[in-house]
Amino acid sequence: MIIQTVFLKDGMIHIVLAPDAASVNSEGLRMSLRNWKKFCESYLPAALTDKTYAAAQGHAIVEAEYDELHRLSEMTEAVLEVARILSSGDKSERDLRRKLKPKFSEEAVDSAVRLLKKRGYLNESPQCQRIAEAAVRTKHHGPARIRADLIAHGYSGKSADEAIRTIPEEDFADALAYLIDRKFPDIEEMDPAEIKKAAASLLRLGHSSSAIFAEIRARRKNR
Repeated sequence: MIIQTVFLKDGMIHIVLAPDAASVNSEGLRMSLRNWKKFCESYLPAALTDKTYAAAQGHAIVEAEYDELHRLSEMTEAVLEVARILSSGDKSERDLRRKLKPKFSEEAVDSAVRLLKKRGYLNESPQCQRIAEAAVRTKHHGPARIRADLIAHGYSGKSADEAIRTIPEEDFADALAYLIDRKFPDIEEMDPAEIKKAAASLLRLGHSSSAIFAEIRARRKNR
């Protein structure tokens, strides 16, 4: 097995492995420049400063080199997959690891998570704050529901509590008022049994019983 071709494309090193220089039965790998340099430092020093990659082409690789190329390529692919997942929205470290585990080795997953943390793309506190703000604004959830959802998705209780504290009480009050207007517009006319049922529904959305009944009393008073 030899390194048939090496080239740089879209900021990534692409490597084609084949039985010989003329073979069409090839295998393609890609990796970051950083990982390519790691490989060259250990196995191919002559290619370290070779910007044309000619020194690597035609290099016969032994089993250890083949395994290392695959290991470094997998680590790069794991980082790219993490970036793809995060592009669709915030994810906790636990959720990321769960999504990566079926596809990559534990080493590759650990390496990808460490790199994303180092670069600031996996920061729990601002992620929690963004999710909490969106939950109040678009789902009209109360603090208890937001906290439970954050913890269920792998965020710590501490980060969840900090995120909730950044949201003004007025925003939660507005969210509760919106839900009542939409779901129970005639709540002030309901009998006690109906009010109890409506309150249970609002409790499930994370609003406190004190806030719910205070809003109901205010509506009854202004009726």
